[in-house]
Amino acid sequence: VLAQFAKNTPLPDVQAALVQWMRMRPQMATLTADRLMQYLSVSGWFTEAALAQGKILGALDLKSVLRLLARSASQPATSGTLHQALDEVESSQVKASQDWQRGDINLNLVLPFADAAPMEMHIEREAQRPGQPPNPLIINMHTQSPALGEVWLKTTITAQTSRQQIDLTMWAVREEVAALAMQQAPALIEELQDPGMVE
Repeated sequence: VLAQFAKNTPLPDVQAALVQWMRMRPQMATLTADRLMQYLSVSGWFTEAALAQGKILGALDLKSVLRLLARSASQPATSGTLHQALDEVESSQVKASQDWQRGDINLNLVLPFADAAPMEMHIEREAQRPGQPPNPLIINMHTQSPALGEVWLKTTITAQTSRQQIDLTMWAVREEVAALAMQQAPALIEELQDPGMVE
């Protein structure tokens, strides 16, 4: 949708903002932790926190882009859709902030890859209860791509005394995708064991 706006908008400043944001999208083929953090910094999730800390944002974030588009939209229906998208982002922010105040982590994100289908991500961890071990960090991911079909991945990271234990569970609608994942599982385990991440 944003790419279509970038092509069709007659307003140069709106087009420049859209192009800038589109370039910030991560690529699945070359995704790294640093690249993911760079994208999250312009996702709109942490804009208010960064401004409250006096940080200068170097790139336009998604919420700013959506506001710019909503102001410049010529049709009420388009403006309404953009405002709805803004409401969804801000509603998720408020919910995550409320959970954070209770010690819980509860983040819902969408990663709009430049070279692959978007991925929905849910990151959660309940606050540690008195006398109980820390709760695991759970990362749920879901995507539906032309190449792989519908795929879910659940990662559970549990803190041990000297290291972390990582459990991965994958669901795939297409049988051949599940079979391919099982074939590649030993390579993934070996990669994780190199830095001593799993037992």
